[in-house]
Amino acid sequence: MNLSVSRAAALAVLLCGARVPTGEDLRLTYRSSIDDKDQAYRLYVPSACDGKTALPLIVALHGTSGTEATLFDTYGDGAIKRAAEKHGVLLLSPLGRGTTEYYGIGENDVLCAIADVRSRYKVDPERISVTGHSMGGTGAARLALQHPDFFAAAAPLAPAFSHPYLATNAGHVPLWWILGGEDAPYYLKGVLPGAERTLGQGRPHRISILPGRNHGDWVPEYFDPVFEWLLKHRLVARPTHYVFSALTPMHAARMSRRSTGSRGPAPPERSTSVSRTATPCRSRPSTSPRSRSFRPRGR
Repeated sequence: MNLSVSRAAALAVLLCGARVPTGEDLRLTYRSSIDDKDQAYRLYVPSACDGKTALPLIVALHGTSGTEATLFDTYGDGAIKRAAEKHGVLLLSPLGRGTTEYYGIGENDVLCAIADVRSRYKVDPERISVTGHSMGGTGAARLALQHPDFFAAAAPLAPAFSHPYLATNAGHVPLWWILGGEDAPYYLKGVLPGAERTLGQGRPHRISILPGRNHGDWVPEYFDPVFEWLLKHRLVARPTHYVFSALTPMHAARMSRRSTGSRGPAPPERSTSVSRTATPCRSRPSTSPRSRSFRPRGR
């Protein structure tokens, strides 16, 4: 699909140094080097974009069976986009390769979509935050705890579990855990152990359990306060390692292989640091001739 741009929109393109007008809900793609296919994501560009000031970026992750469009289109009639416009932030919702729990190629997709946005727009590297609902909340927590050198803050909304083995990294990145008090018991049981462990890590962490609310009926009304909270935080630490804990050396070996691809012997320690040795994104640059931008249908 080709974009037809009015004179006013064309001026906005020039001001922002981007291919698409500001104040818009956009469909974009990048070409992944993993399988040589276009990967879709949605981006909201606020009217505050002037091409001069680096804007904060908030990444919003969809839940199980969702897509890059779910949070934009089906939660509170666009409530998340209104919050982005109000707070003047770039808002990214990646596909994450579907139901991957944001592991493996799902994690890679999130990081590559962020890289593509940063190639198109001026993003403040100290104010990149992540949130998400359900599976997206679980993914938001893990990505922040596994990349404390990259994300400034995270707000997991009704996640399924809380990655207690990564909780030590919460000393670098604050998290606001939000749960429905009437949600299924396994959500609360899966989240509270790790969430409570983050409270002692020295950053302004929060746990909110909302009385009488279920797994998602409250989410649209919380986008505004969540964005406000995320934007209070900046990246204040740039650790060269992240830390995970394991119950036994066998579990530590498995986590080490999962984190680094190593096939070496099991480490004897119960806490292990994994060094950052390479960029996590394996996509081609967004200047690839096959990178394309789209307007949402009907807009």
